[in-house]
Amino acid sequence: MPDRRSPARRLRPVLLLAPLVVLPLLLDSFSLYQATMILIYVTAIIGLDIVFGRAGVLSVAQAVFIGIGAYTAAWMSRTTTVSIGVELIAAAVIAGLAAILVGLPALRVSGLRLAILTFAFVELFQWVVTTFASITGGTQGLLVNPGGFGTVTTADPLVGYGLAAVIALLATWLVIRLQRNPIGRSMAAVKNSNLLAESAGVSTVRTKLTAFMLSGMLGGLAGVVLAHVSGSVTPAGFTVFSSLNLLVALILGGTGRVHGAWLGAAYVVLMPELFARLGIPNAYPIVNGAVLMLLLVVMPGGIAGVLDGIRDRVRRSGAAPPPPLTPVPERSSS
Repeated sequence: MPDRRSPARRLRPVLLLAPLVVLPLLLDSFSLYQATMILIYVTAIIGLDIVFGRAGVLSVAQAVFIGIGAYTAAWMSRTTTVSIGVELIAAAVIAGLAAILVGLPALRVSGLRLAILTFAFVELFQWVVTTFASITGGTQGLLVNPGGFGTVTTADPLVGYGLAAVIALLATWLVIRLQRNPIGRSMAAVKNSNLLAESAGVSTVRTKLTAFMLSGMLGGLAGVVLAHVSGSVTPAGFTVFSSLNLLVALILGGTGRVHGAWLGAAYVVLMPELFARLGIPNAYPIVNGAVLMLLLVVMPGGIAGVLDGIRDRVRRSGAAPPPPLTPVPERSSS
């Protein structure tokens, strides 16, 4: 069957892949690290977008799933000789199961009460990793041994970048496919109204738990790469403030939009560095809160929503005008 997509749409994958391939050749070591972190956050934010932006369930537990992935990678890298591929699978499974447990309260409560319950899971995670210090390293955390595939390991920054890029692209592909299949449509129905979704035959239980599971799995994958790129894991990296930071990034980028996660990830990585270079690093959390309030009032669709609006206006203005009406000649009366 011939490809009926427009040339512009067929070029989209190339336009996305080309910068990802060229960037590491142009960046210094620190900039390469920042680019890798952006890709890691893309995966984590897409996971949050599935449960919040698409299923409409407010959760502040995304940092827990990233932490589970990070600690899984750290523990396996120190106690086993398996490849990083096995770590990724294990982290995705464990984080996905944990996400289902976190999602169970979503079957009965919603809104602010659910956000408070997911906040409790973050605190529970913090208690576990600080209490069982013999396994997790406690407040000091764990060093992470380089992982990889054979002789190719994350000790090479390019390998970490490549791994982060592949997983971010897979996450992007997943969410694109999701919005075009019945699962994605069920999530959209649940987001609009639980009652209407149930009346239309949608299982809100299965839909919400599926959203949490996918969110957790992507968070777990992001955590594995984060652990290997950072070289260590500590509880301080997976607090409720970490989750709120991801939520701000998602809202700023644009919920329910694929490119919103990419824009939000760039914000959450680059803005702290910008404030640090300006000599006012402590101002970042304040600005973060102000930006969130401003976005909710002025730009609820985020940056992606603004860009989409501009694109639509350009398309409408560039559309060919309708052909002029040809006047019908009057009949001569005889």
